[in-house]
Amino acid sequence: MELDVKKLNENGIYQPCFSVYDIILLNDMILTNKPLKERVSILRKVLKDVKLGTLVLSKIKEVHSKQEIVDELNLAVDNQEEGIIVKDPESVYKYSDRNSGWYKIKLEYFQVS
Repeated sequence: MELDVKKLNENGIYQPCFSVYDIILLNDMILTNKPLKERVSILRKVLKDVKLGTLVLSKIKEVHSKQEIVDELNLAVDNQEEGIIVKDPESVYKYSDRNSGWYKIKLEYFQVS
């Protein structure tokens, strides 16, 4: 069974799923003012026993250099994914603010010379 509809073949079936990468509310506790690294830690604890299928924890990897970012982008391209999101682990969640410590990187943003 395929989770990525873009990779579904003509005779395949797919399982709809929700890919989780952040948590901003848990049991009526607002988490938006906690840094991303704390929210991810909470998220991993909450989803620890969830089985793959309808709910999937996104791949979250800590990197420390520009080269690691390039390597992850190349891996995403190799896997026919849209791109990667780079987030500052110290950033807090700000609704509808795309300039608050996170960046979407897609291959189309780069020029090949």
